[in-house]
Amino acid sequence: MTKALAKVQARSRIALRASPFGTRTGFAVLADGCGGVLTLTVLPEPWAPASSPRRHLLEHRPGESTHVSMFEGDVVQLDTTQSVVNSFASGALEIARAGSQANLLQLVRAEDGTGSLEFPSEGVRKTDFVDLVHLMLLARHQYRALDGAGYTGDPAESLLRLVTHRMFVDEVGRVVGRARPAYRECVEVLAAPRGRLEATSLALALHTGRPRIESRFDELSTDTTVLRIVLAGLRVVATDPCPSLFGNLAAPTRMRAIALARQMDSVALLDRERALAAVRRLVLTPLDRPWLRTVELANEVLERRTVLPRPGRARSTHAVAVSLYMDKWWEQCLAGALRILADRGSVLEQVPVPSPWIEIRGNEPLDADESPADDSLDASSQEEKTRHVDLMFELRGATIIADAKYKLNSGALAAGDGYQVFAYSHTARSGTNGRLSDAAAILYPSRSPGSIYGGRLGGRRLRRATAPNYEARLLGLPFPAPSDLGSDVAWKSYLRRLADALELGLQGIASRPEAGTSDQPAGLAPVFE
Repeated sequence: MTKALAKVQARSRIALRASPFGTRTGFAVLADGCGGVLTLTVLPEPWAPASSPRRHLLEHRPGESTHVSMFEGDVVQLDTTQSVVNSFASGALEIARAGSQANLLQLVRAEDGTGSLEFPSEGVRKTDFVDLVHLMLLARHQYRALDGAGYTGDPAESLLRLVTHRMFVDEVGRVVGRARPAYRECVEVLAAPRGRLEATSLALALHTGRPRIESRFDELSTDTTVLRIVLAGLRVVATDPCPSLFGNLAAPTRMRAIALARQMDSVALLDRERALAAVRRLVLTPLDRPWLRTVELANEVLERRTVLPRPGRARSTHAVAVSLYMDKWWEQCLAGALRILADRGSVLEQVPVPSPWIEIRGNEPLDADESPADDSLDASSQEEKTRHVDLMFELRGATIIADAKYKLNSGALAAGDGYQVFAYSHTARSGTNGRLSDAAAILYPSRSPGSIYGGRLGGRRLRRATAPNYEARLLGLPFPAPSDLGSDVAWKSYLRRLADALELGLQGIASRPEAGTSDQPAGLAPVFE
């Protein structure tokens, strides 16, 4: 019996790599088969401290909840029982098989069980819901920018709503101590009359001798319209359903909403529809301004109902996941900044670029100008025709192509990136005037806000090794921090800073008279390192 029990409780380990290809952030929940869950929040790598460890070892006890925050490329290794390892592995494989979440988690080889446990450090934190809030704030901006295409997963809407609940409850907790009583008109039948007396009630009291008169008076009370709206929002948070695997995440927020609602026992209850109508009619006085953000979040909570996975879509009880496409997101950040910086109306996204090779048909001369018809191209040529340059814009009359690279870079141009931009420099034409581009920019996110590689004006400058002269700039630009995602004002401020960094990095590019037109040999110059 003792041997059998020891065998059942034998310890084992499983290792998971977050975003193995460095293009996905997101959130995953893995059931342990014993009533507990493992939740993993995968954050963007530019948010990671430079000295952050990349491999971590934690313990998961069966039946309990373990919440882990990590960065793209990090590996978390869990020490637990063999049955839990099997359940986690099954969930991770289900996520890997899902098309949109395939690049979020990857099973990797675990180290043997002899190492010591390294409990949460700077890189991996347990029970840190704040990181999930930051990730979901990023998801909200991405959801708007990409029309929902960059934020995927069956429970994606439910998770986004759960985080909205958390933001609302946090905001209520921040301002609830500032609840300001206001005068409201009361109408009551009193034995000791006060205020303005209703004439019919007074005549009836004199005639019958019953000293109860309807009185109308003003009274200080916390039963204000603002608090009624807030209380209605708290009731929604406390009662809205959510997917079962998110129950552990929802419970603390629900309990806090109930506790805050109990502090408003003198406030009248409004149902959802009446509260929404009150929001539309509400006019905040200057003294109520601290409640503006709270009312905005309450309106968002009241307007939307929880979206549960439709029957047949919640395919598994082992795992659910949502993911964000970070490469597309970085491209959208740059597009927003370029619309501030570039010449008006000149910013184009995903501009088609023709193949640098054209099939020779029959005895056609090599210098023929006409391109073959689309239906004459084979499959490989058709694939080449689908190439797109990320961004193209005009800056002070110069046409510039921009290639957005979502990866941290030390300042050296990778070979693949170099050959790609080299081809674009010969083939990409402006969608507005049909001219070849005058210069190129390769744009990377930087871990240090506002930094440009090498600290030099204009970043790192490269020139094409073939004629005509053509310049490319290699720039590291500030990636949005969590503080830039909290409000529309903060986000616009970030785009302005990003535009300023781009203007500094592109200063002087393609401003020479010969830019894009010179026939003089450029001489040999390194295109990439």
